[in-house]
Amino acid sequence: MEIGIFGGADYQSPRMPHGWPRRPRFCEPDLARKAHADAMAMYELADDVGLDFVTVSEHHYGGPGLEPNCHVTAAALAPRMKNARIALLGPNLPMNNPVRIAEEVAQLDLLTDGKIYGVALLRGTPNEVITYYNNPVESRAVWEESVQLILRAWQEPEPFGWEGVHYRYRTIAVWPKFLDAAGPRVMLSGNSLESVDFALSLNTDIAISYGSYETVAGSIERFNAGAAATGRTVGPANVLYRNFVYVSETEERAREEAQRHGFGSMDFFRPPTKGAADIYQSTINSGYAKAGATQETLGKAPGSWGLPKFIGTPEQVFDTIRDYHALGVGAIDFSFGGFGLPTELAKRTSSYSPKRSYPKYTNYPRPPRPPPPQPSEWARPPGRK
Repeated sequence: MEIGIFGGADYQSPRMPHGWPRRPRFCEPDLARKAHADAMAMYELADDVGLDFVTVSEHHYGGPGLEPNCHVTAAALAPRMKNARIALLGPNLPMNNPVRIAEEVAQLDLLTDGKIYGVALLRGTPNEVITYYNNPVESRAVWEESVQLILRAWQEPEPFGWEGVHYRYRTIAVWPKFLDAAGPRVMLSGNSLESVDFALSLNTDIAISYGSYETVAGSIERFNAGAAATGRTVGPANVLYRNFVYVSETEERAREEAQRHGFGSMDFFRPPTKGAADIYQSTINSGYAKAGATQETLGKAPGSWGLPKFIGTPEQVFDTIRDYHALGVGAIDFSFGGFGLPTELAKRTSSYSPKRSYPKYTNYPRPPRPPPPQPSEWARPPGRK
């Protein structure tokens, strides 16, 4: 089992209204600077207590933090991490140039001296589909083509062209190459069975975020069965799960403190204006958000996602970790803080690291990645109609 921390520069101010997008006039430079400093301190603490990886992500117009480009944060983190690796979980493809993403990850591999734990190629939260005037209806198709393009760009030894439905490139030649010839560990969403099937088709790992115990079990069952059907061997080392964690001396205190601060809420899913809410609702109607936010969660107050799945005393949290490991989860990306939780409470939870408290909590080797396909094996990209 591997344990990581999902950090992020969490901007905290009592003047900041809830909802998305955050209003720029409420951003105070000193508080923004403090948010970044606190985030770096949390990452360094995670490295000190022996966590396996630290996670950076991408969110726009506020969201839960101040990280519109996770690759910038990763580059700043690299010299600070003595042992922990850096997980890019990750770039949101529909709103980015996929070739640029492929280039930046390859550059980060060199800048970090191979410290990249893995990269999740994601679609972004439902509201973020509209960040750069993307069409919500095309979101999934754009994401799938982006993933296929990036994987090929990382694996092709020679320049090539791409004539797809959503992207057309006369020449692609991603440079530099990765230190490991096999390329980075790649994860795709496992939040829906459709996404699991897509990950299986490309021989990638899966990453599941904030899903219920039953949802996680269903995704892993689908992943294991699909891999077995194609002769691929997968196991817990191929599955990452993210959720909130909150630890205190007693379960009652943990629940009371988490509830008091709204820790575990996803208020950045809630647009504060009618115009934004109407656009957001269109993403739900298009089917994009069927695996994430719904009409039900749209209408609820912050805290509607409930308390963290991992909550209570260190022993209780460790028992929950065992439960998820029994499902087939091999890495847990814990949200120790952010989302409005005071930094001192997040640091307290991080200090209860299972790595420090439970020496028997050890890692196992990850099975080798499937060999990259040869250029001749690539199917032609989907042609334009």
